[in-house]
Amino acid sequence: MTELGGVGVQIFEQAAEFWKTSQPAELSPLAVEHLEATLAYAKEHPKAVAERAQQLDTAIVRFNEQREKRTFKSDEVNSKKLAEQILAPKENLPTLPEMPSSVDSRAAYFSGLANLIRYHYYTFVDKLELEDPKMLITGLLVDGYGFALRAKRAVEHKRTNPTGHDDLIIVNAICEMVQPGTLQTEMYLANWYKPDFGLSQDFCNRIKRQFGDLKPLVGQKNSS
Repeated sequence: MTELGGVGVQIFEQAAEFWKTSQPAELSPLAVEHLEATLAYAKEHPKAVAERAQQLDTAIVRFNEQREKRTFKSDEVNSKKLAEQILAPKENLPTLPEMPSSVDSRAAYFSGLANLIRYHYYTFVDKLELEDPKMLITGLLVDGYGFALRAKRAVEHKRTNPTGHDDLIIVNAICEMVQPGTLQTEMYLANWYKPDFGLSQDFCNRIKRQFGDLKPLVGQKNSS
């Protein structure tokens, strides 16, 4: 298991401990069922977590490389927005090992993410069609990264997009940078690749052509 994948496994291990002692109140019964099933699956199948975490980090590294070379495609609008409007000139997207890793900092992120699930900002854990723990691992990793990075940058008082929604732009940039593989396929099946929340229509059409006859499982993107 690579270091990058191992960090993903560690995050889910800490999330499981957080859940035991700090289970958020007022989540829907379906959300609780899905989260518990996902944490149990992650414990039993750490390679599934490691695979998706590795592919997430590869997308992050690709963003940093493309930004340095200025080679974003014309339809990768969120990557351009993240590079030009949010990140400082010398600021890279941090990989998972570069994010805060103390128990306290990760617990704060878990608590914040759970609170946003409670208030229906992240709705994927409440969808019957997304009961597969593997797909929920993907959603928690990617949306969790976007939320955690937004929170990290807020603590550090770094600049934000004038219109807000930094986490959504970060996640959409990951959508644009992730390469063919398990993570991208599961994001497609969860219907992340639609223009409703900021992805360009040309980019969504490109991804749709890539997947051919494969159809998304749900009608809405994971976060709103």
